[in-house]
Amino acid sequence: KKNVNINFKFNLENLNILQILHKNKNLIINLKSSSISTFFLTIMTSIDIILFRKLYPNDLSGFYSAISTLAKIPLFLSAITFTYFLTETSDNFYKKKNTSLILYYNLITNLIIFLIFISIFKIYGSEILMLIFKKEYNIFGNDLYYLTLAFAFVGFIKILILFLLSKNDNGYAPFLFLGIFFTLILCIFSDDYKAFINIMIYGYFVNCLLMIIYTFKKLKKIN
Repeated sequence: KKNVNINFKFNLENLNILQILHKNKNLIINLKSSSISTFFLTIMTSIDIILFRKLYPNDLSGFYSAISTLAKIPLFLSAITFTYFLTETSDNFYKKKNTSLILYYNLITNLIIFLIFISIFKIYGSEILMLIFKKEYNIFGNDLYYLTLAFAFVGFIKILILFLLSKNDNGYAPFLFLGIFFTLILCIFSDDYKAFINIMIYGYFVNCLLMIIYTFKKLKKIN
């Protein structure tokens, strides 16, 4: 089988992190915040394919790489809003203005983007896979839908990470690291590839929920 592997190491939202470095007088603190953020963003968007290749045969890994790549399309399309999001949030924070509206705008925008793709993949997932790749890929239509759902939670986590980055808040790092670590451990011990995908869904959902709780607690204090 053709092995599809598109590496998104240098995606737009990671590059946008550099745009807020000039907003803070303390460069060391800002570099620390951007490094932590880049670490989590890179892990969440690329580790699944690497881990899957280590656990499952090459043929199945090729299929997974294909559907994982398609499932991440809305994740990277959502980066369109990140430039505005980062600059405005950072600017408002240092001017002591309310930043909650910008956060809500990005969460709603990304929700719409993911709902559109989740709906399309739910209805036409098999047809899309067969059109882009080969006929035998169409049996993974449901897996494409579920993976897109998993990366929707990653998308929300990324927004919250970037929001906290604009405020140089790294308090989320310990529990998010542990959450991602345990999710990956459970993936390693999954019985089959469907269990692997299900663990990603539930794992990222829990991490997303924790990030929402942490962020909105901080938001109350800031505003």
